[in-house]
Amino acid sequence: MRVANKNASKYVDELKEFEGSNTFATWESNPYDNEDLYVVYSYGYHFPMYIYDRQAGIWIGSNDSYSVSTSKQQSQCRPSEKIHCWLDTADEMKEYIRCGSMMRYMERKAKQEVAFLTN
Repeated sequence: MRVANKNASKYVDELKEFEGSNTFATWESNPYDNEDLYVVYSYGYHFPMYIYDRQAGIWIGSNDSYSVSTSKQQSQCRPSEKIHCWLDTADEMKEYIRCGSMMRYMERKAKQEVAFLTN
């Protein structure tokens, strides 16, 4: 559904897919089980702003920002519920989406840390 960015937070709170001005939200299929992630994007798939992990029941947000317009979009699309986890970069957000859940994301991060410490 096409919406004005100023009204996007309503759709985000209701976990509804929408398309705004250089923003959109969609459900991403989790490749590991039947749970899904609701992802709010800015300027295409390269910048996920917010993720709702239905399995964990939490919101994840990106601390990353590219411009004044992106910051405005982050404000307009921000969910009203608490953001439980903030990730520092868009790459970390994309990694979370690839993992499909908080548990798999944390498992991958732990394995990366162990590999780093043992090398």
